[in-house]
Amino acid sequence: MSGCTGGANCTNESWGVDLNDNTGFVWNVAGGAGGNADLYVKIAVLSQTRAMSLWLNGSQIAVVTSNATESPRPTGKELGPFPVTLQAGNNTVELRDTQGTAEFDVHSLRVEPTIAGDDELEIGLWRLMSRADRGTLSRDAITGQLVGADYSGGDYQHWRLVGIGASKYQFFHEETGQCLVASSGTTVLGGCSGSAAEWTVETLRARTVERPALHRLRSSGNSCAVPNGGAQPTLGTCDDSARWYLEPVGFGERLASVEFDFHGLLLVKPNTNVPGVTQGSLSTSVVDAVQFAFEDRVAYWMDLITDGRVAWHGSSVVSNDPITSLSGSGNDNYLPAAVHLQQDVQSFVPRGEYDTVQVFFTPGDSKPGGWGWGPGSNYESNYTMWTTVNGKNTFASEWLSTVNSEPAEVFIHEPMHGLDGFYEELGVPLPEGVLHGSEANRYVKSKTPGRSYLHWYRDYWLGTVIASDDTYRGFGPRAFAQITPRDYALSAAVDEYKIVQHTSGKCFVPQGGAMKPADDTPLVLSSNCSTLASSFRVLASGLLKHLPSGLCIHPNQGTAYNGVGLILNPYCGPEVRLSFDVTSGGSLQNSETGRCVHPEGGSATPAEGTNLIFHDGCDEERLRFNLVLQ
Repeated sequence: MSGCTGGANCTNESWGVDLNDNTGFVWNVAGGAGGNADLYVKIAVLSQTRAMSLWLNGSQIAVVTSNATESPRPTGKELGPFPVTLQAGNNTVELRDTQGTAEFDVHSLRVEPTIAGDDELEIGLWRLMSRADRGTLSRDAITGQLVGADYSGGDYQHWRLVGIGASKYQFFHEETGQCLVASSGTTVLGGCSGSAAEWTVETLRARTVERPALHRLRSSGNSCAVPNGGAQPTLGTCDDSARWYLEPVGFGERLASVEFDFHGLLLVKPNTNVPGVTQGSLSTSVVDAVQFAFEDRVAYWMDLITDGRVAWHGSSVVSNDPITSLSGSGNDNYLPAAVHLQQDVQSFVPRGEYDTVQVFFTPGDSKPGGWGWGPGSNYESNYTMWTTVNGKNTFASEWLSTVNSEPAEVFIHEPMHGLDGFYEELGVPLPEGVLHGSEANRYVKSKTPGRSYLHWYRDYWLGTVIASDDTYRGFGPRAFAQITPRDYALSAAVDEYKIVQHTSGKCFVPQGGAMKPADDTPLVLSSNCSTLASSFRVLASGLLKHLPSGLCIHPNQGTAYNGVGLILNPYCGPEVRLSFDVTSGGSLQNSETGRCVHPEGGSATPAEGTNLIFHDGCDEERLRFNLVLQ
């Protein structure tokens, strides 16, 4: 399975090939009789962080990402391994320019056959999931039977595979040590001797960064294990009803190199004194403990749950100036927004230094304050993802454990809200219900005390949450290949504020003129075009995002029918129904329906506060809007 033809010798070092925009590089690899192999790509990076996708025989298998420090010109660095299955005969390996970054120099491709003992299925823990309903094969604690269930990350749902021949394995149950056995038309846990405990794992579809692998488990009697909802799996015909996901799971089972560096600052505010409202303080022991937890314990947990693929870089600072104002955030919670701590932001949170800043505070004795809050980033936080954590009722010892992830888990959870919004705008597919959608994706809280939702966070961070549409969702390689939040804060995009100005001179503003309007506030035309309330950003997806609030323009009720108004909504996902095109005549046109934005009533000189709607008709002078850079 070695040897290449084409533009470069893929098994020996060659000078780098400097790719041009929108180009890729192709190798032809002889696969012999076919089989498993590891690919290693040697590249060099001129500047910053760059990424290209790696493809085998027309399917994307990974995203290759590096930076000028890791892979400098001219020496470069070899990255890998990228495990693949080569087909018999010729195979095509490609690097494609699909990631929106500049390309890198290509030095070489190395192909190494996977030796005995390197079988991927024999490494680490696995879970079996029904393709039909995503239920996880689990041992029922009461009956001892195997059933389909929501995933809690427990060993009663985990398996280790031991190869006993070509594509044939025994499935050892991690909790009991028993094996998956074919017995009298069903699958059960039993002894591991004999052919009834031997299963041929048939691969129907290989794993890629977009989709999980699909398999069938064929028994020695030539029938297949068939998922049966929440009941015991049966043995039956080896058709589509017998399809399973076989997913790598566990913590620290498959150590890998770092793919994503995440930088966070803990801003500790021990004192709160809001005159006439509330006051309180944090103990010195909690302040000391939480700093150690943020810098050390969170790094431990992040390394553990991502197998080393995400590196946490935490630092902390204590600001003893009291919090003197708080914002209400529903349910009578009181939380410190970035606007309340501008002196701290300017002193400790320079733009581009951190991906997230987390404010650890107390809401005082008379206010609940919530637990955690992750509203995302804006100009007030220097475009650093802002989160808050309420330390009011915690004890120092709780933050220091390497057995229980709670409460330090909150430092992993809250910035994920900001990353949801950040990556959603960049087109990374996220799980249904996003971070609080665990149950919609058949994840439930761990039954292990103190472990909460670590299994959910692991799959979310690694981009391996399986959605109902049979795709992978979450961060993972597709997110890691994008610009980081801290680098984005330094990019030109964050400073490109525009007003959307009608030919009458009036411009888009939220009704009422608030900088941070309520969700679903209508847009109107106003002569007040010089404040932040009139500022918008044009996203790469074609959406228009209101700068101070972070809300995006939507058709009311979701579709741009005739007469439907324009509103502001928190969802900023890259959907065609929400995006705009600018026509040749300067009209703003909904990308899905083709209808254009009109002042309600159609006047060329609309009154102050006139609503904006979608309607048939474009490219008239009275329907022209200019995107004017502020």
